[in-house]
Amino acid sequence: MNTDTLDKLRKLKFFGMFHAFKSSLETGKTNDYTDYRENRRVDGQILYARFRYKASIEDLHYHAERSIDRNQVMRLADCTFIPRNENLLITGKYRHR
Repeated sequence: MNTDTLDKLRKLKFFGMFHAFKSSLETGKTNDYTDYRENRRVDGQILYARFRYKASIEDLHYHAERSIDRNQVMRLADCTFIPRNENLLITGKYRHR
């Protein structure tokens, strides 16, 4: 039954529903669905932007000589300053190794 449903979803090209149903079968959780279309749209926009470097907040190095406060970076990463219409200005040296 479940494999038939998965096959039909794949044939109909309902890839978001296919992945959601498959993950719900594997994990048993049905309340953790993500918006597949939104994720694909964001991934497409990131690809289209052609960023020079692949970087993320998790890849930052918080060495003492860099003087970067991990807590401050994490507070900025949650983007709560945007709905409050606050500005963000980041200054400092750029050293590419």
